[in-house]
Amino acid sequence: MNDSPKLAAFNSGFQAGPNKTRLHLNENPYEIPKEILTQIDKTIGEGLGLYPDSECDALRQSIANYVGVPKNMIAVGNGVDELIMLLALTFARNGKEVVFTDTTFPGYKSATMIAGAKQKTIPLADYAVDSTALIAAMGEDTTLSFVCNPLNPSGSLLRPDEVRAIMDAARDKDVIPIFDEAYMEYVSDEKNSSALDAIADGETAVVLRTFSKAWGLASLRIGFAFGPAEIIGSVWQTRNALPFNVNRIAQSVLPEVLRNRHYIKNVRDKNQHVRSVFCKRLDDLNISYRRSETNYVMVSAHGDSTELAENLAIKHGILVRDLALFGMPGWLRVSIGTEEEVTRLAKALEAEIDISRRPESGMQEQPHWDHPARIQETMYPAQIFNGFAASHAIQTLEQMKVWDRLSEAPQSSYALSGELGIPGNLLGGLIRTVALVGLVEIKDGFIHLTRAGRDTIKNMGYFTWGVGGYGRFLQEISEKSSGFTAPVVCRQNGQLIAKGAGRVGKTQMLPIEQEMVRGISFNRVADVGCGDGSRLIRLLEQNQQATAVGIDINSEAVLFARREVEAAGFEKRIKIHQADILASLGAPEFKGVDLVCCFLMMHDLFAASKDHVAAVHALRTAFPDATDFLIADTVRQEWDAGEKLPIFSLQFELVHALSNVPLHSLDQYIRSFEQGGMAVHKVTSFGAPSTWLFHLKTHDTATR
Repeated sequence: MNDSPKLAAFNSGFQAGPNKTRLHLNENPYEIPKEILTQIDKTIGEGLGLYPDSECDALRQSIANYVGVPKNMIAVGNGVDELIMLLALTFARNGKEVVFTDTTFPGYKSATMIAGAKQKTIPLADYAVDSTALIAAMGEDTTLSFVCNPLNPSGSLLRPDEVRAIMDAARDKDVIPIFDEAYMEYVSDEKNSSALDAIADGETAVVLRTFSKAWGLASLRIGFAFGPAEIIGSVWQTRNALPFNVNRIAQSVLPEVLRNRHYIKNVRDKNQHVRSVFCKRLDDLNISYRRSETNYVMVSAHGDSTELAENLAIKHGILVRDLALFGMPGWLRVSIGTEEEVTRLAKALEAEIDISRRPESGMQEQPHWDHPARIQETMYPAQIFNGFAASHAIQTLEQMKVWDRLSEAPQSSYALSGELGIPGNLLGGLIRTVALVGLVEIKDGFIHLTRAGRDTIKNMGYFTWGVGGYGRFLQEISEKSSGFTAPVVCRQNGQLIAKGAGRVGKTQMLPIEQEMVRGISFNRVADVGCGDGSRLIRLLEQNQQATAVGIDINSEAVLFARREVEAAGFEKRIKIHQADILASLGAPEFKGVDLVCCFLMMHDLFAASKDHVAAVHALRTAFPDATDFLIADTVRQEWDAGEKLPIFSLQFELVHALSNVPLHSLDQYIRSFEQGGMAVHKVTSFGAPSTWLFHLKTHDTATR
């Protein structure tokens, strides 16, 4: 990875000091504990003429004790770079295939090239690892897949269910997934985000960690690999060709380092604070950036990133990473140093980025339907038409409860027709349709689900929401030829919209929701846009003392939610009200509520008020006693040209465009929350495409 000629000349011998700042290598700026320095001095005092232990026994045992596994599951190396090379040389020689993402840590490409492996790269999706594409890319010849998590250089993080999906698929395809977790210690929810526990429980995968980043020991070059003993044993055998790979100082100091676990928490807390300060300053300057879970932030140059990196270095003495080197021109990767360092950088960015290139302060984003539409995935007439027929057959079979029966066991058409009271010609036609598109297979008169069929059932909530809930809406629009008004008023099936959204919540979002709720204490919860009431039922199952109120404007959804609540036996603790929350906002009508949920509704509140900050203020005012807000919404999809279209997004954007309800970027949401007086406590990807879950706190509780 080579800098521009100007930067290369400037970077030569560059050391931090007065008016010189290194923010290009993601180094830890904080002093390491004195006990570690004392151990280093002691080892040097014993003499530098001694070789280190070639087997690194004490070092591997210390790391094994720290992780809680046997020593034979740990390999160590001269940084993670060497371990990546050893893995490639062990498992990817002689033309084997290795899968990894474009525009990420270049060590994967270098190592596999040296090993003589074939490389298959996949594009990022919205500057994040596309787990679905990664899984699809694993083929018969694939032996390894490198997954950078958190992703360098954007700082995005895979959801726990995505990590699990990658491991499950890799196991089925006999591929070893390598999770490069070099920056995982910076993640607030490290335990659930990492693959460490899954491997400790027997999963076939490898995790890479380094002591160069959060631990602050980049000069000593220590990394470790953690995985099944047979995999680690093979890597260690390859490594034996070059013994003494970890120096004696590093080996002697690690046991003392691992005894200072509080140090990592302090570093993480400081990093999160300084990152928040820096991002707030970028917001104030209207400089775009990507949200990060790490000690670096991807910042838009709003122009030529190479020129900006050169100017920052030569004119301001600040080194940052030009991401044109990663294949991302127009972006910089900026390390989170001390508060003084990032404040100095923010001033330099203000001076160097042409203000005319930044979005105006307070400007609302243009509607999503006015954004450029680049060809994503060419679909031909047969695919489009057949997909239309198949999606309706899928939803009809769902309404008839046929998918439920097929999920239990293969069924005969004759028995299903009689038991469910479906005429034979109707059931036969529907089954034939879904068989022709590969969702079921008919053998000896029995209907068997295929893998694609099981995947369709997992995503059934989208079909119920889109085909069942909005099918009539889209049909009526197609029947109109004139007289349109904005917004277009057409009929929707509120019950099926609520049912579909509830099912997506259970199948795609539930683990993330439960993890977020686990740390929140509440006595009374309100759900704005409560749908089928299932979220309130789940919350009260977790909290036996709490009560709840559900609010929805749609009469069909309200009746359906009341039936669901009564069926679950919660009618005394959960009250469902039909109300126009938009009309209620601004008046403190819902006192005594300490937790507010608002899922897939915020875009409607933004559209109704036009002023996003005012909408946030109004929501806060409507629930004056609330301390915590859980808000989930689908943001405007940021597609790269040629990227595969995900399920849900296309229709979600369409129906909201037809309803004159704009969708907005993730950054717009965060700016609106913060300017509206909320503290953004946590943001996480939330199951459905381009959907995010925000945990907001009122400022008085956020500072307690």
